[in-house]
Amino acid sequence: MIEDVYNPVQKFRSEFRDKFKEVAEQTFEDLLKHSGLDVEANKEIVNKINSLEQIIDALEKRIAKLSFWQVVLWLIVIGCVVAGIYCYGEALYRYILALVAGVVISLVVLFRVIKPRKNSAKKELQEEQASVEKNKEIAWEQMRPLNRLFDWDITVRMISKTVPRIHFDPFFTKGRLSDLYAQFGWDDLFNQDKSVLFTHSGEINGNPFILGRTMSMQWGEMTYHGSRKISYWVRDGKNSYRKTETLDAEVVKPYPEYFVETFLIYGCDAAPNLVFHRNCSGLANKENTFWGKLSKNAERKKLEKFSRNLEDESQYTMMPNRDFETLFNTMDRNNEVEYRLLFTPIAQTQMLEIMRNKTEGYGDDFSFDKLNKVNCVKAIHLDNLELDNNPERYKSYSVEQSRQKFMMYNQEYFRALYFAFAPLLAIPLYQQTRTHENIYGIKENYRSCFWEHEAIANFYGDEKFKHPDCVTHSILKTTESRNSDATSQIEVTAYGYRTEDRVESVRVRGGDGRSYNVDVHWDEYLPVSQTSGLRIQEDMAGFESREMDATERADYISKKEETFRNGVYRRSMLSGLD
Repeated sequence: MIEDVYNPVQKFRSEFRDKFKEVAEQTFEDLLKHSGLDVEANKEIVNKINSLEQIIDALEKRIAKLSFWQVVLWLIVIGCVVAGIYCYGEALYRYILALVAGVVISLVVLFRVIKPRKNSAKKELQEEQASVEKNKEIAWEQMRPLNRLFDWDITVRMISKTVPRIHFDPFFTKGRLSDLYAQFGWDDLFNQDKSVLFTHSGEINGNPFILGRTMSMQWGEMTYHGSRKISYWVRDGKNSYRKTETLDAEVVKPYPEYFVETFLIYGCDAAPNLVFHRNCSGLANKENTFWGKLSKNAERKKLEKFSRNLEDESQYTMMPNRDFETLFNTMDRNNEVEYRLLFTPIAQTQMLEIMRNKTEGYGDDFSFDKLNKVNCVKAIHLDNLELDNNPERYKSYSVEQSRQKFMMYNQEYFRALYFAFAPLLAIPLYQQTRTHENIYGIKENYRSCFWEHEAIANFYGDEKFKHPDCVTHSILKTTESRNSDATSQIEVTAYGYRTEDRVESVRVRGGDGRSYNVDVHWDEYLPVSQTSGLRIQEDMAGFESREMDATERADYISKKEETFRNGVYRRSMLSGLD
């Protein structure tokens, strides 16, 4: 039986952190074993490359030093020539001989010492650089069997081994999305005018989750500036003079701004009527400072006063744990009974520990919204996390460098993801509640949904789809039609903006008391769109068969890509541009 994750901070500290590190180390060693890579031979050639790069660094410093002295000596020559011309004109003949000697000595040093040494150093540098490139080619060839074994799902497989309660789907299916619609009241209005950059889906103890990153556009404002020079006569007593003045003007116009948002959506039947919004206040991060204590006390008093007010429609009643009420702060909650059912004393204590912990975790950096059966967690630390698990990041000509990249990325990824899940794991009722479909093992519709299609399109980049006149980012949206060979044809429409140069005249008063028109050039952003094609095919065999070893999986992926024109195999899905 899989053990529930109670007290997520303590569990991470005592078990999961070290367990994931062990799993990651073992995974990398398994990849090494299956690759057949001669590790010692690779280390030997990498050491040679490092030694050559040290020589190159020394040569580049030597060339830079010689170049410096070249400049100095040429300045001396020019200075001596200029001084000689001056002395000749002033008949200071006694100094000319010394200046001529300075020119001659400088030129001798330049052409007999500096230049030969610099040319020799350049030649040696080119030879060493060529040697480095040759040895890197050998090292890359040595690493080729290992580099081909990295795949898109390595990270999530390791996370599921470490925390069995967290299960990831190979890709986001229509079945998973329909469950969120039917069982939890999910509303796709959330995705309107947004494009999915990346998504993971899966289950926590049988309850569905979506880890997503989207890009959206909002109209902001851009300030444009213009100027005009004017001149006019000014009388000063009996005298007059002409004065020049620059008049400045500005206009504010709409400007498309693009925002990236990372979030975790979780569906659970527990407390189905409860609604609340919890914003990240950061109070827990500074409650031990002087100003932090003042802010916390002020917030507590505000909540206590709000709780005592019986004249408004709010049912808000503070619980005995004042620290939890103040730091978690959900004063807009609509159902006190279900709130207390969800946030038991244990859940309150564990949530406080998450918010206060900045050693293993990230402290209070998350918001938490509950809309009936749908929960949404947004954590600041996820915003800069590379979510895609792209295996290209591990590839290197050095086995030790590859190992270091693999361990650093995956350990940080696990920590970031775990503490995004932590506010959900801190609530025992969420782990005690399972969906009807999960209990009875109902599975249906393994086809990929539009979230995954948008993510694949963004994987290729909006440059592949955008309108030729588009000068901004593009929001990519998709529609699907299925072909007879089980391949889906995806229409990708890129929505962006082109610009038209506009001029607006602004009346500005000058120093002469008259008003002048000052032209301000600004860009009007006009919508453009273009639709292009994308082909995808879900790998049903890959969906069902998850226990291949590294070599078998790499061979399997290569064969799959060969059967699909311009195919890329990514997370159990083949895709290709038309």
